[in-house]
Parts: sequence; C-alpha cells; structure tokens
Amino acid sequence: MFGQSAPLCAGHQQPGVCVEGVWRCAVLPVRSRCWAVLPPGRPAPTRLLVTVELASWTAFTLQVFPLSPIVAGKLTTRGYRRRDDIGFDVFEIPLRDYDLVLGDVIPAAVRGIFAQIDVDHVPQPVLKLARAPHETRHTSSRPPEQAIPKIWDCLLEFQQDSVRFAVERGGRALLADDMGLGKTVQCLALCEYYRDDWPLLIVCPATMRVHWKDMARKWLSASSNIAIPKSKNDIMGMLALPQIVVLSYALVKTVLPLIKSRWENRWTPNVIACDESHHLKESTSQRACELKKWLKCSRRVILLTGTPALNRPAELFSTVDILSTGLLGSKIQFEKRYCQGHKDPRSGRWMNRGSHHETELYLVLTRCLMVRHLKRDVMRCMPKKIRNMVRSVVDTPISIEETVRREMEGGGQQSDNLVNLYFESASHKLVAAASLIRTFLQKDSSPFIVFGHHELVLDGLQAILDQTCTTFGDARVALLSFGSCATGLNLASACSSMIFAELPWTPALLFQAEDRIHRIGQQSPSCTYHYVIVRGTSDDFMMPAIERKIRTLAHTLDGAGVDPTPGSTSSAQPELPFRNP
Repeated sequence: MFGQSAPLCAGHQQPGVCVEGVWRCAVLPVRSRCWAVLPPGRPAPTRLLVTVELASWTAFTLQVFPLSPIVAGKLTTRGYRRRDDIGFDVFEIPLRDYDLVLGDVIPAAVRGIFAQIDVDHVPQPVLKLARAPHETRHTSSRPPEQAIPKIWDCLLEFQQDSVRFAVERGGRALLADDMGLGKTVQCLALCEYYRDDWPLLIVCPATMRVHWKDMARKWLSASSNIAIPKSKNDIMGMLALPQIVVLSYALVKTVLPLIKSRWENRWTPNVIACDESHHLKESTSQRACELKKWLKCSRRVILLTGTPALNRPAELFSTVDILSTGLLGSKIQFEKRYCQGHKDPRSGRWMNRGSHHETELYLVLTRCLMVRHLKRDVMRCMPKKIRNMVRSVVDTPISIEETVRREMEGGGQQSDNLVNLYFESASHKLVAAASLIRTFLQKDSSPFIVFGHHELVLDGLQAILDQTCTTFGDARVALLSFGSCATGLNLASACSSMIFAELPWTPALLFQAEDRIHRIGQQSPSCTYHYVIVRGTSDDFMMPAIERKIRTLAHTLDGAGVDPTPGSTSSAQPELPFRNP
C-alpha cells in the first residue's frame, strides 16, 4: 500500500521504488509482487476498490486496489488461501465468509485510512444460486430414458447427459457441444420428450432446412406433417394444421405471423429449437427482436450452437436473456460486470468489447443454462488435428506493409483500416493459395476442401481449378465460403484435408469450418489443415488477434482457469490453431 497504511522501512522511502519479496515494514510480514510509493506532493488515495468474483460454488476471490499490506495481513492471519497464480494479492475465501469479510474484516482493517470503500459485489442472483443450488432444477415424473426409449438407446452417454440437463432445466437450455458431437439428435430427443407441448418450430440457416426435415422424419414419431413454408402462397396452401414447421432465420419475421393468422391463432409453437443460435447474438437486430418475442412466450426453448460467442462475452447476453430473463440483470448490468462495459470519455460511445469475471460467468452458464462437451473429453478416439502453417512471401505494396505495422503497434483491433487492409490482402493471398492448390493436385489424388472469404479469392481459385481439372480428370476439390458453408454441413465422409486460403475474423468461424470434417463419422486417423499465411498482409495481426479471442472465450465457455474437480480428466486449456499440439 501507499505510505499512509503502514510504517515504511528504509528501502521504501524513495519515490517510485518497487520491491518484490517480504515487506518487513508492514504490521505483519506480507508477500507481494508490487509496492508503489507515492511521489512527493501527490495526495494519498481516499478510496479502496474491492473486486470480488465467484471462483467456485463454495469460494470467491478477493482483490483490493491499491494494494494494501494491512488487508493482506488480516486475510493471511485468518488462513485464507493466497492465489498469486491468477493475480497480485488475490485471496480465495470460503463463500460462507462472504458477509463477514466484506462487512467486517476489510472495513475494520482500513478504518481511518480510506474515506470510502467501493465493493464490486457478486450479483445477488448469483449469490442466491450459490447458496441454493437445487433451485435451478425442475423435477419430472417422466425420466427421459422411460419417456423416449427408442431414441434414448441410440444416444451416446454424454448425449444422454445433455438431454437430462435440459429436462432438469425445464426444457430451456443451450446445447453447446463441440461441432460434430451430434447436437441435432440431442435436440430432437428433447423435442420428442416434450411432444405433448407441440406445435414444434425449428429455426435454422436456410441451407439446413431440408436436413432438419429429414432428421425430424427419422427421429420423431408421427412426424409426417412437416411444413417448410417459403412464402404466403405456401402458407395459404396448407390443408392441415402443421405440427412441425421448419423456417430459416430470414423468414421468421414475415412467415410466423402469417401462419398464426392462417389458423386463426390456433397455432402457437410451445417448443422452439434454434440451430446455430449464435445468429441471435445481436439482441437489437430486427430478426432477433422478432424471434425473441416467440422464444420468451414458448414453454420449451432449445438453442444449439458449438460457438455460443463468436468474439467476446458480450455476445452471450442475448442467449441468457432468452433462456432466463433477468438471471444476470439488464444488458447494461451484464456488460458492466462481465464485459468491462463503460462509456468512452472521448467519443461518448458505450464500449463492451472487453472481458471480466470469466470464471463466474462460466459457473453460472453451466449451472443454469448451458451444457457443453468438448471432443477431447468425450471422444478420445476422434482423429488428431494436424495444422500446417504454409508461410509465403509475396511482393506486397509498401502501403500495405506500413498499414500492417501501424495496426500492429495500435493493438490490432478491428477498425475500418483493418477491414480495408483485409480486402487489399486478398489478391496476395490468392497467389499463395493458388500455388499450394496446384501442388496438392500434382501430389496425389486425395480430395480436399478449400475455404475462402472474399469473392476475389473464391472466383480466382475457381478459374484456376476450372483450368486444372481438364488436366487432372474429375474435380476433387470443394471450394467453400466461410459465410455459407462453415456451419451445418457434415463433410466427414468426403475428405480429411482442408486448405484455408484466408483467415476469418472470428475464431469461432475458423473452428466451425475445421469441424466440417473433424466430427463423428470421420474414418481417417487424422485431419490435416493447411493455413496459407502471407507475410506483410492482414495475417500478421489477425493471427494474434484470433488467439487472443480464443483465450478469452476459453475462460468463459470451457472453464479454462477454473480449478478442476477431483478426479476430473478434463483439460480446459484453450486450443490455439496456429500452434500444433
């Protein structure tokens, strides 16, 4: 702490001195990594900030700023565990002592030193969850293994766990298993379990409507009356009240009201399943607002996505609000607590791009809303991912290299300059990707997939493939776009090799694309990914930016940083795509 909190020894008397070790000058010996002494004439702080976060369902962490040897000494003498592994002078304290420490111990320790103590408390709904854990569970007289024996026996053990979790949450849950672990069949098992609540509405990307119709016919009993309306004429042509309706996200706003009016308000979906539910992350978009009206009125809501947040925790609020309105407060309260939400003093804009209290958010999500399994934990026999960085150097204009350098120095945030640079880099990525594809075509006859983003790259590669295929026989290359093909498709039986001609902005889209072939049904012992990396282009700042986002989302969604439970074999460390395991 600063000079007023305790007598200083001789080593601390010079302004700006920092010492690591044991403070002999404190009331009690206290170990810390930082000690800052006020410069002469600078007033001592009058406010103490206490930051509190739920670390587990039985403990919380506490940190004070400015660092105070008196507070640290009091907590140490009470036997509280120091967590130097996660920060300076962070203490882990049993949850039963929450009121005692924040109400008595800390105020008594700093009385007369600070005029004000500001505590960033754990939200009351979260404390209530910790103190009454069973309140989140619903009791059911029909165990799913008895209610749906036919489909239940076809589920793997971890899939059965997901269905039980959703039933215990009253049929309002987020199925967030890794891509390729069979979320579709889990969802349909829940739909069959809640068949008495039908009509059933399935909302999915437009390219997946026929797939969902086929899967519903395969797994659901009495599923012949399935409608996939695309226009008003389709609705008016319905002869019977549809029990199952499959819609794309784009048609929700126009088609759902028409169906309801066509059947004179006798059609109300009480079971709604939303595939790739991260499409609802923008809670203020017209599509999300319209669908949320139906979701909040529906008795059962099943959301499916392997990537609940594409970039940052702020994208999770819409999901939380849909499944359990008010669980983590309003949007502003959520963003202040978990996204470092604040108003920028210069622009006046609300900023929510940060991340904070990730462990606490993970605990709440996994207890109340979200069930998530990772391939590395439940499918030990899955093929190994092998990633190769194919690094190239091409002649790039000096202007591009200068822009890359400036953006790297500025932190590499997605700005208008970066978007323009991303586009300008496309032509240089095309040259490098084309060279790699020609090498693949000459090397062997194995099929492979190529992912790209810009039309310039995709059209250029298509032209090259059209020319090459006349020489090498039948086409054996699938040229796909991140925007339309990174989600929903099962290509495990097609090939085991993939080329990324470009990088997407978001890590979630990158993993989604990888997992088109890395999923249940892949027969190859390994899946190989080749990333085309060109020096002096947008790749220079996109790779570290993607890895930074992965680390943040790993804490929030996968529990990286949470103490493993005894006997757990789960490794929640983030998977970094540009570093081979």
